[in-house]
Amino acid sequence: MFATRVRSVLTAATAVEVGIAGWALGHGWLWLAAMVAAITLADCSIGVVRRRALADVVGVELGALLVAFLMRSADGTLTTLITVACATWLIRPNRQTAPDPAADPQLG
Repeated sequence: MFATRVRSVLTAATAVEVGIAGWALGHGWLWLAAMVAAITLADCSIGVVRRRALADVVGVELGALLVAFLMRSADGTLTTLITVACATWLIRPNRQTAPDPAADPQLG
């Protein structure tokens, strides 16, 4: 998910804690989806700016789409699917590796 295992565990624990707080306050899965959107937007924005990973632009778009769906109270099924897509985008393998210009002639 993130650069180290500790960051991944802390981020997942924070998201789950906010989700549990949402359930305790009667907002259901809305807070959990909001945390997934916030984490996706933050991490993918950092990926675009610091790692120069253009693939993270899609993650930013997914996060923005989830925020729009949460603000408009869109269909629950579609919002759930977008939430799962955001979480899947964050845990894809080899996300943190920067492209090697020597391996791909189009990059260098």
